[in-house]
Amino acid sequence: MNKFLLEFERFTNGIHKRLEKREYDQKAEFDLEDELKRSSKKHHYIPRYFINGFTDNENLLYIYDKQRDAIKKNKIGSGGIFYEEYRNSLDLGNNKYISIFEDMYCFFDNELPSVIKLLRSNVDSFDYKTGSEIIAYMNIFILDLFLRNKNNDAFFDQVFETSTFEFRNNDLNQYHKEFKEMSGIKKLFRLKLFTTYLNEIFKYDPRQITNTKVLSFERDQICIGDQPMLFLSNSGTPHDLFHSPLILPISKSKIYLRNVSRNIKYGYEQTSAINGLIIDQSSNIIACSNRVTLEDGIKAYKFMKNNSEVSDLVKLGLFSDFKTS
Repeated sequence: MNKFLLEFERFTNGIHKRLEKREYDQKAEFDLEDELKRSSKKHHYIPRYFINGFTDNENLLYIYDKQRDAIKKNKIGSGGIFYEEYRNSLDLGNNKYISIFEDMYCFFDNELPSVIKLLRSNVDSFDYKTGSEIIAYMNIFILDLFLRNKNNDAFFDQVFETSTFEFRNNDLNQYHKEFKEMSGIKKLFRLKLFTTYLNEIFKYDPRQITNTKVLSFERDQICIGDQPMLFLSNSGTPHDLFHSPLILPISKSKIYLRNVSRNIKYGYEQTSAINGLIIDQSSNIIACSNRVTLEDGIKAYKFMKNNSEVSDLVKLGLFSDFKTS
């Protein structure tokens, strides 16, 4: 059996056993000094294990700085991009931080790589059970990419500002505004939104998604941007995140398609268009193992930017067999 398929089966079996046992540690020990010592500083909003699938043979990447409209002179490793310092930390003041919220994301970073590794491998067919599980776990991965990404902060801030908090003790409800302004509450709320969406995933039947596939290319022709997922449409609702047609680059030579109706073969022109659209929706950093591929993606981005009426048609053509007459 393929080692990546075997690793994925071990992963899913472990998840099922934990869910069946429902064993949870009821004791929680917390030592402030220990937490301060082990707390991390660099928090990736795109996980490093995912970025590594786009690096070259030296584990490095060419970097396009969109704001400066320039490719950086020196290549960079996965540890140097797509992160913010103390993004998922609780600020205690006096330059002291506890990366308590980062631990939640680290849980997924430890659990989900086996799914991505399997899709990046040469396994080209799965049985029904494995296929359904891949779709379910990919939905979790897509949720993880969406909610932790800094480019979606505006969406999250809007949800946070329009949400209300209700306390079991009614006397505390008068302090609703003060509670929302407390340090760390917004980050805690973001994790709560994460678990709320996860519950929606568990309600969602992956069998409703009947069209998923992974496309492989002979050359390294795919880029990764700080906004890495290309949706046909996405309002941030669970339905859009888990059902809307999606093109997701998963490595420098592979893309994951979900509910995409296009049957025409994707060539270099189409992957350059995908790279251009990824650049367009990203705020600043785009990375690629191949400089020529990156340059062609930049050209596609600038062409579509200067011809806005073409951009929507190009995008539609990537998701369907749409043709202009």
